[in-house]
Amino acid sequence: SPAVSLPRLAARKDPKYGEASKKARIEGTVILYVVVGIDGVPSDVLVYQMLSPDLDAEAVKAVRQWRFTPGARNGQSTALPVVIEVNFQLR
Repeated sequence: SPAVSLPRLAARKDPKYGEASKKARIEGTVILYVVVGIDGVPSDVLVYQMLSPDLDAEAVKAVRQWRFTPGARNGQSTALPVVIEVNFQLR
């Protein structure tokens, strides 16, 4: 809807690679459902698509530290849900 603007990422912290997943050479994407509050701080961070227990936890930990420009509805800042993909790739 034109009356809604989604939150925009302002600052991010990359997740650490979990040791168990690094040893097992697991790569992929964790998909998170996140509510971005009117202060731009993520809350209600839920794993929607899992990858491995340690990488899921690291994705949640990292995204909780991200900051956003809050979304708005009809010109007023509002909490809005977003889906975030956190990619893990060994180098």
